[in-house]
Amino acid sequence: LRPGTTWVEMSTVSPSATRRLADAAAARGAAVIDAPVSGSTITIEQGQLSFMVGGDPAALERVRPYLLAIGPTITHVGPLGLAASMKIATNLGIAVQMLAFSEAVLLADRAIQILRPLVPGYRGGRFRMCEVFTAFLGEAYWRAGQPSLATETLQELLEVIEPCGMRGWMGLAHRVLGEISSTDGPAVAPQHFERSLALLTETNAQPELALTCASYGRFLRRQGHMEEAREYLERALEISARLGTLTEPDRLRHELAELHMK
Repeated sequence: LRPGTTWVEMSTVSPSATRRLADAAAARGAAVIDAPVSGSTITIEQGQLSFMVGGDPAALERVRPYLLAIGPTITHVGPLGLAASMKIATNLGIAVQMLAFSEAVLLADRAIQILRPLVPGYRGGRFRMCEVFTAFLGEAYWRAGQPSLATETLQELLEVIEPCGMRGWMGLAHRVLGEISSTDGPAVAPQHFERSLALLTETNAQPELALTCASYGRFLRRQGHMEEAREYLERALEISARLGTLTEPDRLRHELAELHMK
């Protein structure tokens, strides 16, 4: 690095690694900022990535034109290493929330209170990774008996994330839309369920795939398609039992036992 150079560290690495890099750069008269990104291959191609940036604001201003060529949203969050910390926390938080929310979705009213105020902030900042919370909000509306709000929220979500190629969350949204359609538009429900199955199989999102198989199986059972219902419920049971889901395997075993008696 030549003196006066600014290194933009865009990797998702530990804050300590970023600071070590900054120390080495400073010894050469250069500067480092951490700028992890939010987006996908599609948003890269479209030049629509979002950045969280940590480090010297003056160094950020020197490289801002280059970052803007990659994405329009740049948010300076604080000192060096803080952006990396926030990116790691976001990644971990999403993983934990996806597991925990499936078990706690019955607390739908509380979930709505928590999630609804978050949407304008992360959507305004184009933090697409956080759109998973919009999916959870749509499901919470559904569980709370507000299907119209659920449908509106999930359809809006799909408009936002489909161009970004976020297939796992698209699969979640289509699963819930299938459940909603099961009650007020059964003719279109299979389209949502089958789209969900395809997306979740493609992304190997096993917990969500089990939920879609179970929901589709229950829908087919209500429609009188017993063999197909059994196929999807058995698939849901296999995945749920393998993953160690707390309550779903027992419920699925009971439903399959009832099917075998018919």
